[in-house]
Amino acid sequence: MSPSHLQRAFKRLTGESPTAYATRLRVTLAATELLRGDASLLRIARRSGFASVEVLIRNFRRQFGCTPAQYRMHHRRRTGAAAARSLTGINALAPCLRLFHVPDPQRSPSMPLLSSSLRTLQPQPALIIRSRIARSEIAATIGESLGRIVPYAMGVGATLAGQPFARYPDFGPGSLTIEVGMPLAVPVAGKEDIEAFELPGGRFAVGLHGGAYTHLPESFTALERWITGQGLAVAGPAWELYVNDPADHPDPSDWRTEIYLPVRQS
Repeated sequence: MSPSHLQRAFKRLTGESPTAYATRLRVTLAATELLRGDASLLRIARRSGFASVEVLIRNFRRQFGCTPAQYRMHHRRRTGAAAARSLTGINALAPCLRLFHVPDPQRSPSMPLLSSSLRTLQPQPALIIRSRIARSEIAATIGESLGRIVPYAMGVGATLAGQPFARYPDFGPGSLTIEVGMPLAVPVAGKEDIEAFELPGGRFAVGLHGGAYTHLPESFTALERWITGQGLAVAGPAWELYVNDPADHPDPSDWRTEIYLPVRQS
């Protein structure tokens, strides 16, 4: 394809231009390098693909609101296995933030609900962005929200503790409320429309959906039928947790999503 067509197609899928995408990933890489050791800014700039320290600082300040030196000093206290796991998670998520919940362009056949089980969950701290949207805007809203939450979490030193999720506290006839978020190891304060949140604990029916996101309603229906067969009833809003992402698994039949529905005795 031509360069102009590639740019249009890339932005339509990810919501950002190829240049903005590459710059965001380079800044994210620089941020994780700052927390991993004592390498100089010049070395980090070169490793991250920036022509100079000045270019790194300018782009870093735009994304995180501070200089690389200020960022490193603020997060010096972050050490240990939890921080290492968080950095690994950030590097895995960053390339795919705007690809979660993209529609399946090939419209491959749906897969059945792969499994159903009951679990007891503990409350989970998180950061979310809550939006009221049309159903057609779900994919774009998830991508945009995650693209803001993860950099904010990095900026305040939060430790990520799992995969992204989308919770649906309210469905209307023409619109719905969606809470897009990232689970955290410990709570942190939010800012503006990025809210500190707690995923509720309790008893849940958990289903594993296999396949494209466009077929999630079918798995929700199957899970609700399974719940009824267990003598239970749905007791609150559902959420989806994205086990893997389209960037690593281009075949939609490989996509996996966990569905959580709180339950009670019927």
